[in-house]
Amino acid sequence: LGSVSDKTGQYFIINVPPGEYIVRVNYIGYTPYRLMNVLVYSDRTTIKNFKLKVQVLEGDEITVEAERPRIEKDRTSSASFTSADEIELMPVQEVEDIIELQAGVVKDSDGRLHLRGGRHGEISYLIDGITVSDQFRGGSSVDVQNNWIKELQVISGTFNAEYGRAMSGIINMVTKDGGNNFEGSFRAFSGDHFSTDNMYRDVDTFNPINQVNIEGQLSGPILKDRLSFFTSFRKYKTGGWLSGLNTFDMYGDTLLTVEYRPMNWIDKWSLQNKLTLKISTVTKLKFNYILSHEESQGYDHNRQMNQDGRANQYNDGRFMGLNLSHTFSSRSFMDINVSQHHKIYESKLFDSLSDARYVTPDSLYWAHIAGTLPEGVQEGTGHDIHQGGRDEDPLGKARVQRTNDQK
Repeated sequence: LGSVSDKTGQYFIINVPPGEYIVRVNYIGYTPYRLMNVLVYSDRTTIKNFKLKVQVLEGDEITVEAERPRIEKDRTSSASFTSADEIELMPVQEVEDIIELQAGVVKDSDGRLHLRGGRHGEISYLIDGITVSDQFRGGSSVDVQNNWIKELQVISGTFNAEYGRAMSGIINMVTKDGGNNFEGSFRAFSGDHFSTDNMYRDVDTFNPINQVNIEGQLSGPILKDRLSFFTSFRKYKTGGWLSGLNTFDMYGDTLLTVEYRPMNWIDKWSLQNKLTLKISTVTKLKFNYILSHEESQGYDHNRQMNQDGRANQYNDGRFMGLNLSHTFSSRSFMDINVSQHHKIYESKLFDSLSDARYVTPDSLYWAHIAGTLPEGVQEGTGHDIHQGGRDEDPLGKARVQRTNDQK
């Protein structure tokens, strides 16, 4: 990337991907100048001015460190930018954890994010500037992992007109590209929740593989200076830590084995593949493909003793994006985006609607329908059966209440 200044010394370098750069300035008769650690953000103009010294004799190159200005005059919106280096240092696992750390962002009891008091569905989610919002349930259509992100941008107010379909704010996730050097990383951890406090149930034993996270990435050239790739994968599984004493089956019968079982388990994976083709010095073509899958169950306090009848949640997402970028001059460029994102959410107990296990054949159910004494309940137990507001004795005979009026 580079540019040539005009006769007044003004210069522009446009269509620069976000990241950290070194800016070199050369002019005949002047000492070469190099500015280190220049940070460039998405949809922002970074202004850097230089004063060159006249070169009388051959001397050493001047190197200075760039500093972020305290007042950014070109920014009219409330925004925060988090780079890949900053994300690497954060003690977080999910992208939502990073977003939650930004000013004006809160997470409700259901785990949904809100910006400045707005609704969950009023936030627009973007990947590389392409909308991937789930229009039905809110949030993103696909899961994006922390190690994929080159820059995370959160705009929480007065955003520009270029962003549509948003009321509360914008969350733009810029993903990484491959380079001319092969690079890779692998990370894994496992653990469990442990406590001897009686407040928490069934966490007084430690299972080192109850929670497992495996992730890795690889990037590099396919054709040097022409075609590069970036691929990443993550697998996360946890057995949960909020348990209930499972006592009854889904039909209401007592189980032979009564035991504590975790109720908030998660099993998910995600995959990203990105290709970057440098057609010329001013034209780039990028293709991004993301797949994600999640199965889970959320904790339900009302179903602690009857867990088998709870539905499982299934989330499947897919994103395909094609971007063509071309720079016409130092003052104009063009971006063409073609994308498709797909989201399927299901909540079900069994895969088939005609599954025989959806039928309830036990004696208690039919006794309830017929208004009779359930099997196994003896007369004279003193337990009354309540049917639709009608009070009956164990033999099914209606009680008659007599009232004597006295004058």
